[in-house]
Order: sequence, then structure tokens, then C-alpha cells
Amino acid sequence: MDVFKFAFETVVVGLLAVPWLLILIDLLVPGSLTNGHENGSALLASVPESIRQPAVSAVLFAVIYVVGSAVSPLAQDALDDDDLAIVGLPSARGIRQTVYRKHHEWPSDTAKWLPHEGSYLKDLWRSNGAEAATEVFLAQETAVLLQGAGESQRTRQLHEQIIVLEGAAFSAVLGSLLCLFGWGGTRWPKSVWAGIAPLVLLTFGVVSLCQHFADKGFRFDDPPLMEFVTLSVGIVGAWTVFRVPKPRRYGSWAIVALILAMAAYWGWWWSQVTYYEHVIHSFAALAIKR
Repeated sequence: MDVFKFAFETVVVGLLAVPWLLILIDLLVPGSLTNGHENGSALLASVPESIRQPAVSAVLFAVIYVVGSAVSPLAQDALDDDDLAIVGLPSARGIRQTVYRKHHEWPSDTAKWLPHEGSYLKDLWRSNGAEAATEVFLAQETAVLLQGAGESQRTRQLHEQIIVLEGAAFSAVLGSLLCLFGWGGTRWPKSVWAGIAPLVLLTFGVVSLCQHFADKGFRFDDPPLMEFVTLSVGIVGAWTVFRVPKPRRYGSWAIVALILAMAAYWGWWWSQVTYYEHVIHSFAALAIKR
């Protein structure tokens, strides 16, 4: 399937999101997957055999690409949210700030690549080091990527790796939460988690949403994606309390998904450090050439 070679990382993220999307459908509408499979088989049989494979490839690619394109920004926002500090995990901006402080990367080193030669960053390093580090990083990354395809190949490979790993971590966490709801719902009222877990998520989502608007206001350049995802997952969990899902191996699936989420997150964390250091060193080498 050569069509899947296009936008490889987006397609991979879309494929990784398919399991939790299927679990979500099964929780909300029990039995719909079985009926959908039967209807899909009948529809596929009605397509002429000569165009069946190209048609299936095109539809499958379109669906997976759309899903991957939607999940990628959600995953990026989730792993770059300050609320991760509540559970003791660093966000992308926190990692970036640490790496740039370690290498003493200041706006003056990248001034010509910044709008207005970085004049707006003079005081930002003291008030908001994470945002200042992001501005410098974006300028340096742009300078490195503007080089030829061969010279920036390593940079692009690391960037694609980060996109895939953050999508994998995001999908695995969602999958583990949905499986936890399914496991608790099938044991209601024996399992207290059937009611507590959705309530915790809903409470966390509401508090985070209020905090987001209190700190940043209604900004179109910083939508509360993480908060809305948390609220949506909490609503799904509450749904399973009142509508018991079909018994499945949700407990085992939740454990597997959680292990995959941990592996993907640790891999993403180290990939972020490697990528930022690579950009810093590549930009330094580029400055020497000039």
C-alpha cells in the first residue's frame, strides 16, 4: 500500500488511535461493532472486484489520515500542558526550558532569526523562561530545517519520532482509561471505581478548565484542548455507570495499555531531550559555517 507512505507519522498516529476509538464505540453503543462489521462486509461485497482494493485503500487511508491529523495536535497539547506537573511529569515546554538553560541559549544568539530581532524577549527570560525557550527553539529549528533535505534529514527523523511517540502515549492513556471504565462498569456496584474514576476526571477537567481561563483568558492561540479531552473522557466514564457495557477483558487491556503508555512516554521524554540538543548543536554548526 504505497498510499500509506504519504505523511507516515500522521498515518501511524491514526493507526494507534484505532483501538481506543473502537473501545469507545463499544462502550457507548454496545454491539455496534458486530453489526457494523456485518454491514461493512455486505457493502464491500457489492463493490466490483476490479476496483475493490483501490477503493478500500483510499477510504482506509482517508479515515486513518483524518484521525491521525485530529489526534496529533491533541497529543501534542496534552504532553505540553502544565497540568502534567500535578502528577509529577514534565511537559514538553518544561523539558525544553531545562535543556536550553543547560546550554545557556539566550535570545541574543538567535536574534536575526526572531521577529524584531528578539526585542520582545528581553524581559521574557526572567518572567516566563519556558515561553522564551520555545521562541528561541522555534527560530533555531526553522534555521536548521531550511537547509537542504540531506542536511536536515536527521532533524526531520527525530521530529517524526516525537510525533509518533506522543501520539502513542496519548492513545495508550486514553485506551487504558476507557478500559478501566469498561472494567468498572461491568462490575457495578461491586467496584467503587465505576463511580469514583469518572467523578475524579470530571472534577479535574472542570478545575483545569476554570484555571485555564483564569490564567490565560479566552485566547484563540491557546485552546483548552487537554481540559476538553479530560471532560469528554469523564463523561464517557459516567455513561458506563448508568449503561453497563458488555463484559470483555477490559482489565487485562487496561494493564497492557498502561504499560505501553509508560514506555511511550519515557521514550518521548528522552526523544525530546535528544531533539532539542540536536537542534542546538546543528544551529551552532550552521552559525560556524556562515
